[in-house]
Amino acid sequence: MIAMDGAELLGRLISINSVFPNEAELGLFLEQHLQSLGFKVKKQPVEGNRFNVLAEKDGNGECVMFYGHMDTVAPHGKWDSDPFVLRRGGDRLYGLGTWDMKGGLTAILKAVEGTKHRVKIAFCCDEENVSKGVNALLKSDFLEDVKVVVVAESGLNNKGITGPGMITLGRRGHVVFFVHVEGKAAHGGTPEAGINAISEAAKLITKLDEMNKTLRKHELLPPETQYVCRIAGFTESLSIPDKAHFEVDRHLVAPETAESALKGAQEYVKKLCDSGEIRAKVTIHLKERDGTYPESYITPKDNEYVKKLDGIVKKEMGSVYHNYALSVADENFLATRKTVITIGPAGESEHAANEWVSEKSIGQLTRIYKAFLEG
Repeated sequence: MIAMDGAELLGRLISINSVFPNEAELGLFLEQHLQSLGFKVKKQPVEGNRFNVLAEKDGNGECVMFYGHMDTVAPHGKWDSDPFVLRRGGDRLYGLGTWDMKGGLTAILKAVEGTKHRVKIAFCCDEENVSKGVNALLKSDFLEDVKVVVVAESGLNNKGITGPGMITLGRRGHVVFFVHVEGKAAHGGTPEAGINAISEAAKLITKLDEMNKTLRKHELLPPETQYVCRIAGFTESLSIPDKAHFEVDRHLVAPETAESALKGAQEYVKKLCDSGEIRAKVTIHLKERDGTYPESYITPKDNEYVKKLDGIVKKEMGSVYHNYALSVADENFLATRKTVITIGPAGESEHAANEWVSEKSIGQLTRIYKAFLEG
């Protein structure tokens, strides 16, 4: 395979549509590229024609694993150019997945060129969905000799900070509740005779929004939040609707789990129903999911690998910022088994139109990865 510089390689990755669940073409390209770099590569089946790309190379030192996901979300909003054609605007490289996370994949691939160190790479599918790829990885023995996992993901926060000067050491967890509201049917001409499930659901949603004030806080992670992400309810005749349902998306912090958060929500709603504030019958359960919900995690600042990376980042960037991300990623699952450190390129507009990544930051990140391996 012909050698490419970072921008050329990123342009090739962007040109391959890998909107989930269609990661296979990108996976085949990555397999061939890693083989050209001297890696032993295998495709790990996940489902159907979907697979993870797992690569390894023998060498010196402890085994470091670099991790990234191959999939992107679909293009959102109105783009100023073709999202599958890399467009340059000064230091900004525009395209779907440039920041989330093909810029990071590029840095990994450039960092391991010619390496003499023991290294593994896992490029997985389905991160933008329910993380089927990383959960398949965790069921294998690929991680057994890995000492630390370095992830090229962005670390979403509300401070506007991105790039290789930021190391993400934790993420909130995530759960979705399914809320069913059962009212009482009646003729539309006599609404007072029924209990409108849609109206009761609306009242309940307002109360659940108020619940944000009481949710758990954490000394490092952002506080818990929740919001309604889906709602449905209707009647097919001149009748008062007697059924409605909605879903609540919740971000969690330790020690809260999906199960404990559900119990707390159920108790909160029961008090509203018992007091008569909500007249309908309400039931809440966890939304069905293919696999477990991700729990929050923290990687300690005094971890030996964190301190090693801190020194490298300070040398390259001048300073280092420890970040605790707002939302979940595959790291939540990886952290159940291994030490996880996340450091990615600078960019903006992930999951939005005109997503971009800083070309300069890809170079900086590549040098940081190389130094971490050589150390």
